Amino acid sequence: MKRTGFIAASIVLSLLCSSVYAAEKDDTIQEIEALKARLELLEQRLDEQDKQLKISEVKIKKYEAKSQETVKHLAQKEKEEWKFYGDARIRSIKQDGDDSFHFQQRVRLNIEKDFGENYTFRMRSILMNENTMGNSGSYTTANERGRFSSDEGKDTVNKIDNAYVQINKIGGMSTSLKIGRFGHNFGTTGYWASRGSYGMYDGLEVETKLHKMTLSAGFGDWGGAKAHVHDRLSVAANGKTTIVPGSDRKKTTTNKLEKNYFFKIGYAPTQATNLQLWHIQEIRTKYSPEDYNVTGIGFKHKFGSDFTLAADYSRNTALPGDPCGTVAVLTYKDAVYEKPHTYELSLYYINVDRYNIASPLTKSINIPTNDSRGIGFSASYVLAKNIRADFLTEFAMRAKSNGESLGNYYRFQVSTKF
Repeated sequence: MKRTGFIAASIVLSLLCSSVYAAEKDDTIQEIEALKARLELLEQRLDEQDKQLKISEVKIKKYEAKSQETVKHLAQKEKEEWKFYGDARIRSIKQDGDDSFHFQQRVRLNIEKDFGENYTFRMRSILMNENTMGNSGSYTTANERGRFSSDEGKDTVNKIDNAYVQINKIGGMSTSLKIGRFGHNFGTTGYWASRGSYGMYDGLEVETKLHKMTLSAGFGDWGGAKAHVHDRLSVAANGKTTIVPGSDRKKTTTNKLEKNYFFKIGYAPTQATNLQLWHIQEIRTKYSPEDYNVTGIGFKHKFGSDFTLAADYSRNTALPGDPCGTVAVLTYKDAVYEKPHTYELSLYYINVDRYNIASPLTKSINIPTNDSRGIGFSASYVLAKNIRADFLTEFAMRAKSNGESLGNYYRFQVSTKF
């Protein structure tokens, strides 16, 4: 009986467990089915989100393309618009022998216009070029002997020293042609000529770039830079007045450089180093003898991020004695107009014979160099964006032509760009 009861109990217990297991199995299947349904729903949602994301990506690409076209269009439109900009400067100068400082002012206005991709017109007008304050401008007078005299402190007030057209990418190459009135860079210090300081060269220039070299050549006339100081005023019996060009005892028409041809070879072996070889040859004409046959070489190298050394040497073989010029400039830091509180210090070595440089071009460098030997120093500081102050001095200077002491030279100036 006990055995029979135990067997019966076991059977009942097994049946109960089977029922529970079956119930649990049914619940698990239902949960799995529910999870499958949820996964399918999630997959549908993800597919929908992927579709929306792809649509958004397409819209973004279209927007970016349209934005790029707009930016390009605006840039092209801005490039083709007329641009107006300029600079102004006031300075005070004192040399040995002066009772006090005297003041000069200069204002220059620039106009620039691009025509299409490869044509550019530029013009610069000098409204007051080192005009002495208190005077309306320059003038040239004739004395009782019919000789012209001029005041160097009152240079021509209103003149255009740049007005040219530049054609770029000639033949699809890195070649440009410049025609009109413009300036030149001869050398690396700017002592002989600097296009940023002075133009007045009437002619044409072809320039091409070949890897690390820049080649240029052309011809023109620099005579417009300055009038003949020793020209004669001839008055005929009928009262008609004419100007007869004159020349000094060295057969140089007031040290002018007139009709000429030139070439320049630039080489930049690295980003820190620039070399230049150049030559300019004056052509003899009726009123302009051959005064300049000048060959020069220069180099410029940046040492690290702070120091820059530039040096030039040139020789004029057109005159007796082959007047030479040597100028070296060591500069620390860099005073950049667009960066307030930047500064620079420069030390100059100057050794330039008389008639090495055409006198109108001596304004190219910051410190006077013609017929001089000595040391110079300058300091510059950017007071605010586009406003810069400069102090320049020369000391122990002597004239190369006669050894006479030139004393000391001091100049303080403030300039602005706009």
